[in-house]
Amino acid sequence: MKAPDRPSTARFQLPSWRSLRRPLLVVVVLMVVVVVAWTTLINFLTVSRDPQDPVDDYFDRLEGGSARQVLAPLSSVRKDPTIQILPNPVYRNAADRPAGHDVVATAVHGNTADVTVDVRMGDGQECRLTYTVHKRRAWGALNDSWQLHERDNATVRVHLPAELDSLAVNGRTVRPDGAALRATDGSPARTWQFEGLPGVYRIGLPEHSYYVAGNDASNRIDIRDPRPVAIDLDLTPSPRMWQSADDEVTRAIEHCESSPLVDAQRCPLPDEVAAGTAASATEAAPASSATPRPAGGPRVITDATWELESRPPLVLQPDTGQPLQYHAQRYRPAVAKVTYRDGEGQEVSERVRFGVEVSVHSTGDRAQTRVRLRPTLTPQEKDYRGS
Repeated sequence: MKAPDRPSTARFQLPSWRSLRRPLLVVVVLMVVVVVAWTTLINFLTVSRDPQDPVDDYFDRLEGGSARQVLAPLSSVRKDPTIQILPNPVYRNAADRPAGHDVVATAVHGNTADVTVDVRMGDGQECRLTYTVHKRRAWGALNDSWQLHERDNATVRVHLPAELDSLAVNGRTVRPDGAALRATDGSPARTWQFEGLPGVYRIGLPEHSYYVAGNDASNRIDIRDPRPVAIDLDLTPSPRMWQSADDEVTRAIEHCESSPLVDAQRCPLPDEVAAGTAASATEAAPASSATPRPAGGPRVITDATWELESRPPLVLQPDTGQPLQYHAQRYRPAVAKVTYRDGEGQEVSERVRFGVEVSVHSTGDRAQTRVRLRPTLTPQEKDYRGS
């Protein structure tokens, strides 16, 4: 009978360095060749080998609205956190920005060259400009490249009455960075800074804002003489703010008209009615009872109802000290009819004049509205004699 095979006891031997040295050397050489070839190809395809190339690239980006790609590499923008760079769609919507160009002349002077360009602007005008490019020497097989250091950028400073949640620049909603907002003399006013390229910049408020621009806020960066520009933005309440405030007034009035027991804390009432309503609430008298309180105290009334007869139109006015605060104009009283049964069970109707107090504070995207039906009248409301 044949004995079973035994597993081999031979030990595994690592290859010697001498046997591996040649294959490893071949692999390293091949990797170096591939990397150098790939780097040379990328360099050949991407660098600006002709003096006019960086100027062509610059204007191609301006004409295509690629503002961020132009501005982001600038050292002045990277070092200053108070200068914001806006999204490309903002610049694409800028009026009168470069629409086309032609390189008409190139003059090389050693490591520099002057490139002359005819530029067609969006408004149909043409101008001739000259840009200086600089040669950057490369080592080995890499190509020398031409670089354009100057740009036609300038800072746009927008003066705001106070800090806002969002603005509209060329019709696009933009949220100002906190670092790009500067205080002015300790007041609520702010100056917002962003970097712009040639074209017109229109500053306003988004459609959903509680504000609209009260003026034509726009300015231009001229490609022939790019200088910092300033824009002043005034605010007025938008239809959204008016409607929101009016809705809050309506809710306050509906509360008074729909409450089973008139809320004397929130609804203006004649003095005697207010005292009687409070007494009714304290004693929790049934609606059918008409039991008077002892002499000297307020009479208990029942079945009180509150109905608005007229109120002044809502007119919001800015607070002189708080630019984002608005108050309703206080010149005309509102009138409500209060109907109730007195202690003898007789139905009585009285009218009460009161003020509608409205306060709105908004940062643009958000608003806080407070409404109070004020039982006391201002001198103007007391003296009002209109119909």
